[in-house]
Amino acid sequence: MLASVIGCLRFTWAGVLDFQWASYKLVYGFLLCLQIVLGLSFTWVASFGRGWFALWVCLIVYCEGGHFSLLPVLFKRLFGSMATKAYGIAFSYAGLSSCLILLVVKLMG
Repeated sequence: MLASVIGCLRFTWAGVLDFQWASYKLVYGFLLCLQIVLGLSFTWVASFGRGWFALWVCLIVYCEGGHFSLLPVLFKRLFGSMATKAYGIAFSYAGLSSCLILLVVKLMG
């Protein structure tokens, strides 16, 4: 439940772009680095107890939500008036990749 509440704060990632010092590359780069560190340390943190595990899950959900709030801004800057169509095409690949991951897991397991 806490992760879903934290996930609702994902719009803070896009809000940071309103500051003069915050370029898209800086904010998105920080998001990616944070997500990499969280992902690599996920199993290690689980050994410290349920509280740390819950915190890591909340932070991972927060980072995942950051992609969905930052990518529309990027698409608008890159594609201008065609941003909606480009985002629709790019977003459809999330579902396709999920199906492929399911297939790979089934074949390997």
